[in-house]
Amino acid sequence: MHPPFSTHSRSASSRSTAGPRPAPAARPLARAPWPAAGLPLVLVLVGACASRSAAPEAGPAPRSDGARAAAGTDVAQAAATKPAVLAPANPAAWSYWPEEWSGPLLVLEALPHGAKVATGDVLLRFDLRGLEERIRDAERDSKSAEVRHAGLVARQKLEEEAASSSLAQARAALTRSQRALAAWKEHDLAFDRRDDELARRRERSYVEDQEDELTQLEEMYKRDELVSGTEELVLKRQRRALGIAVDATALARERAKKRLDIDQQLEREQREESVRAQGEAVERQARALEIDRAARADALARSADELADKEARLARLRRDRAALSATSGRDGVFLHGAPRDWRPGRAPVRIERGATLAAQAEVAAVADPAVGSARLELGGADLARWKDGARALVRPQGGAPLAGTLRVEPWPRPDGLFDAFVELSAPALLPAGTRADVELSP
Repeated sequence: MHPPFSTHSRSASSRSTAGPRPAPAARPLARAPWPAAGLPLVLVLVGACASRSAAPEAGPAPRSDGARAAAGTDVAQAAATKPAVLAPANPAAWSYWPEEWSGPLLVLEALPHGAKVATGDVLLRFDLRGLEERIRDAERDSKSAEVRHAGLVARQKLEEEAASSSLAQARAALTRSQRALAAWKEHDLAFDRRDDELARRRERSYVEDQEDELTQLEEMYKRDELVSGTEELVLKRQRRALGIAVDATALARERAKKRLDIDQQLEREQREESVRAQGEAVERQARALEIDRAARADALARSADELADKEARLARLRRDRAALSATSGRDGVFLHGAPRDWRPGRAPVRIERGATLAAQAEVAAVADPAVGSARLELGGADLARWKDGARALVRPQGGAPLAGTLRVEPWPRPDGLFDAFVELSAPALLPAGTRADVELSP
């Protein structure tokens, strides 16, 4: 189909076939509102318009079939070509995820972008004076907590031994008191009863002896064996001694009865009360020991937790320092910037001396020397043609074409575009970041 022409072109063609059109007649001067002085200029303009109308207008030349085919090929080729960026192969990103220290990451030294590195090489050097100070403070705190915890353990051990010894002594004293009370009830009371019985027998015998002696004297005096004066004196003394012995025996009996009935009962009650109070004191001491033991265990646990916290904080700071040593974990090429920045429209940030890097962000990577893929972006309308698994051809700038397989991420980014990459069939020794064009293989 020929491309359409404009209406103006068709009218010009029809006029050209009918022959030249005469110039229109000039309007009467009476109808012109201009003054007579402007008449020559008006006539010139009218003549020019008439001559332009009489000449046929030249429209755009119709395209030939070859030109239209070439234009269609150019549009299809433009639709099947996407800009891409060669991405490094197997990048191992470096980022700092702090566990304890979150100070500024001031760069003092950085390897150049693209430098070859080996395992263990230092990639970045940071200003770690603030971190080192924090580590020294944490080491002092940890050491002090360790000393306090050790002192608390030793002191609590002494307190436990002293409390246990005191409780053992109290229990032994209680046992002795209980045994003494049992022995007093079983033996001493019986001994007192036997002593009282013997005293009663002695008293009764003494009284009987006095009575017998008085009777004997009376019998002797009845037989006039002694003089009258001696008789009266001896009898008087004997009767007086007998009366005293009777009264003393009665008093002793009353005292013995009081001691057996009242004093021993009171002593029994006092002894039993003393043993009971001593037992209650031992129980209170045992409960107090358990309370003190629980309090010591709690204090020891809190001290242990404090020590563990300080040691864990020190360990986290040391791990942060080890992480900030920024050594390479493999052989390869050191590349500045995050691996996700190797795509069209993004430029990996170069790391320079004096720069402050962000924590919890990928800032660099170590990758293979060769590139392994070409990254590109696709719109939603491109997915009908650019399908996952399609064969693609990567044309890097200044390099030979590279074949590969297209891989499309199934989920779009927040901006609506889809990340895609061409997985090269073989790694290419080209610098990462090289611009390229990607087209689908026929």
